[in-house]
Amino acid sequence: MAFDFIDRAAPAAAFVTACVLAPACGDSPQVSGEGPSMDLDAPTHSLPGGASFEALSARGTFTVVLEPEGGGVPLNEPFAMRVHVIDTATGEPLEGADAVTLDARMPIHGHGMLRDVELVESEGDGYRAEGLLLHMVGPWEFHVDVQRGPLLERAQVEYELTL
Repeated sequence: MAFDFIDRAAPAAAFVTACVLAPACGDSPQVSGEGPSMDLDAPTHSLPGGASFEALSARGTFTVVLEPEGGGVPLNEPFAMRVHVIDTATGEPLEGADAVTLDARMPIHGHGMLRDVELVESEGDGYRAEGLLLHMVGPWEFHVDVQRGPLLERAQVEYELTL
């Protein structure tokens, strides 16, 4: 008899769960009062502090400066970004990196971009990241990882993509 109740309640519980969780990852806009704002007719978001932002790596070895090409970050459109990795001890471009990677994640949703980013080194001018696409409004984190030998260090930039 107890199992009859469970069998009858399961579809209702699944429906309620779907109704509660669906908006969290759906296409519905999430508006926030913080961060840069965007006119609904404009294709890009202005960045805090101008056309770039920066972050110190976790151990303080380097600083990352990110500069979206065109001065903004579009919603659900591919874009490119200049990436500069600066040695904090010298103020010069970091040397000796075996690998540098860039990714963007939505920590609240537990996912990232739906694309792979190609990072191409530009002689004397850092890197150019191609193929970025932020497909949802909300809080994002740009992760720049630098590997030197067995050590991996990350700089993380938080960014709020809003309507």
